[in-house]
Amino acid sequence: MINRIIVHCGLHKTASTYLQGIFHLRREALLAHGICYPFTGTHNHHRVSHAMLRGDTTLLEQVFREAPEEASILVLSSEDFENALADERLAERISGQFASLGVEDVHYAVVTRKPDDYFFSIFAEMSKHKVVLDLLSVFDEVMRTGKLTVPMDPEAYKGVPGGWQFIFDYSRYIEQFRTIVKKPVHVFPFEDSPDFPGSDILKLVGGDAGQAIDVSMPEPADLEKYRNTRLTKKDIIRKYTRTLVSNLDYTDEQIRTIRKEVARKVNNEELEADIRKALLARFP
Repeated sequence: MINRIIVHCGLHKTASTYLQGIFHLRREALLAHGICYPFTGTHNHHRVSHAMLRGDTTLLEQVFREAPEEASILVLSSEDFENALADERLAERISGQFASLGVEDVHYAVVTRKPDDYFFSIFAEMSKHKVVLDLLSVFDEVMRTGKLTVPMDPEAYKGVPGGWQFIFDYSRYIEQFRTIVKKPVHVFPFEDSPDFPGSDILKLVGGDAGQAIDVSMPEPADLEKYRNTRLTKKDIIRKYTRTLVSNLDYTDEQIRTIRKEVARKVNNEELEADIRKALLARFP
């Protein structure tokens, strides 16, 4: 019977996919230690988090109800829970949803990353999703608000409220979230994990489970597809350019001009250095 829930909230770009791959591939080993990492069609629980953020508890109630009898801990992992860290209304929503299950022992786990690395990692990642970000506009929003909101396609992402949300002012938003949910919120710096980013989260599921995973890690070849590596600058330029010209009839010369303008910003080492310095000063 489930009497403890652990919610891994990301953040994005902190090796969440890799950690989810381990949980997914070692699902049976976890269950032998009383830990349920439910299968909802893939290695993560984005479908659960998206539904919860919209106010729909159907999937949450299903995985809770269908957890094997021998399981006492339920682990959910989706970096899209980061939206609830950024938005007080969504924090209240998911807190109430977990409370409705009747489980008092709920823990939230958050892996943070140095804000400058996080900023440029998100900038690169968005190019994969056919989203075009203006570097300076994004920088201005982050500096002013301590977070970044990127609208998403409601059809592709089922209308998750607020689009993608990425927090940079960790002390402000994580403390705000902790105050609302009134549950333990464990914060693990990406750079400080001893084995791989997020590995400390394994300790939250119990010492025995952590040991079991340590001695039976999946084969590197099996985990390879869960490595979400950062794009090179050349790839970023190519993807951003492709998105910019995808819906309009540009000449080859115009496309070359657009590519040069994108490259000028992406390859501007002086600008990148200034942005990194400002982010580290603003969010120490």
